[in-house]
Amino acid sequence: MKRLMKHMLAAAAATLALSFPAAAKDTIVFAYVIDPLHEAMLYALKTGKVTSDKVHVDAKAVDLAALLQGTVSKRFDLVETAATSLPRAIDQGLELKIVATALRAQDGQGTDIWVKNNSPIKDIRDIKGKLVGFPAISSTSVTLARIALWKGAGLNIDVNGGDFKYQETPSPALAGTLSTGRIDAAMLALSYGYRAKKSGEFRSIFNANKTNFNVFGVPPVTAVIVGYPEKLSKNPEAYRAAIELLRASRNYALANKEEVFKAVGKAENIDPEFFETCIKEYFDFPVTITKGDVTAIGKLWEFSRELKLLTKYPDVNSVIWDRALRE
Repeated sequence: MKRLMKHMLAAAAATLALSFPAAAKDTIVFAYVIDPLHEAMLYALKTGKVTSDKVHVDAKAVDLAALLQGTVSKRFDLVETAATSLPRAIDQGLELKIVATALRAQDGQGTDIWVKNNSPIKDIRDIKGKLVGFPAISSTSVTLARIALWKGAGLNIDVNGGDFKYQETPSPALAGTLSTGRIDAAMLALSYGYRAKKSGEFRSIFNANKTNFNVFGVPPVTAVIVGYPEKLSKNPEAYRAAIELLRASRNYALANKEEVFKAVGKAENIDPEFFETCIKEYFDFPVTITKGDVTAIGKLWEFSRELKLLTKYPDVNSVIWDRALRE
């Protein structure tokens, strides 16, 4: 009789469990810029190595045009955006809150100015009167390079009438354009700078990242992750959990470099060593906010206004989400 009762109770419990399925997790869609470093940092999230019992994060790599369009249309829940884009968006009536720092500069060769090995240019000041290639001139990475040339090297960086001439060229084409002599120097960033260094064909004449550590007094911030106040306030626990999951994915990558860098290197057709170099010398993907980040973003906005790239900007602290992951 006791065994029968036990089986009956177990059956009843199982039936009850089937009648009340586990609550579905909230899904947060995170859109980020297509880039190999991001794939390494999000590898654990995408492969299920790290999970959350509170939220599912759907991470989508999109091109810049789709990212900008999606930000305005609020198609995504969390969006990676250039640090200089935020004041413009707010000025145009789009309410946004910073929930995390996406890219924090390291003091290695992340955004160097390169020349051919046989170039007569020996010093950054030798680029006066020369033609220098840059990717999108209005981008935050180029803005930071220009600030380093201005504040750190004392050059006149005006686009019209400055010490050197600008040529805007897509990032993938810059090394080839420099190699053929159509430009005298070029800013080669991230994987392009890494390949330039490994090729032995080029040499660096200016380290913008290292220079800006002195100019800013803190590590510069290139990109941030933003959310929409109405969405954040409606479900703060889910968004906080999403940030923690992104951070956990990044931490997994750093703790399991051989596994992650090898797998992503194969998928992205890039040397796994690139990721080791990138995270040490170029940029971190911290998914946190520090006091230094607040200072860095504020100075970036201040310098950008001096360059007439911004007309005005808010107090940084006023646009940081109160549930952001602090470090």
